[in-house]
Amino acid sequence: MLEPFSHKHGHLWVVMFGGSTLAWAIVMGLSLLLPLAGYVLLSKGWRQVHGARGNLVTGGVYAFARHPQYTGLVLMIRGFLVQWPTLPTVLMAPVLVYAYVRLARSEEGVMRQRSGRDYGEYARRTPAFFPPMDRRKAFLWAPIYRATRIGKQVVVTAVPGRGERSTVKRLRRGNYRTVTRR
Repeated sequence: MLEPFSHKHGHLWVVMFGGSTLAWAIVMGLSLLLPLAGYVLLSKGWRQVHGARGNLVTGGVYAFARHPQYTGLVLMIRGFLVQWPTLPTVLMAPVLVYAYVRLARSEEGVMRQRSGRDYGEYARRTPAFFPPMDRRKAFLWAPIYRATRIGKQVVVTAVPGRGERSTVKRLRRGNYRTVTRR
């Protein structure tokens, strides 16, 4: 039974799924996982773009989706809709998603001008927001990559995880590679 001023029984989704403690736990768990996954994508994407300093980023989370930061924001919006659906959040969610899609299209125009064919090829092989279902786990767990300029060459290296150390080794002919060790 819906009790609008009760925390547990005032939640629309919980009431729709029977009002049990199990229904409440599932809804609350899901409402925490979606924003957390969104935050992970948002922060990884931001670190990669910021580290690239205007260069095209196609590794890490960008190997799975062209706009992982907006994917993260959409997941956060969905999580908040699950967590506590109110009239303002239900009305604003589609407006925000529409705004992010338009912003992504605008940014793609800029990247096509800046990177030309490289961006066109990247866009052909990479979905805009969500990778196929079989790649979504890898999308969330993708490492963060950082671009570093060494002389005239841009070197992209993986940011080491906890307990790892990353070094850039120079190879013959001016090429570089990253070595990550535990």
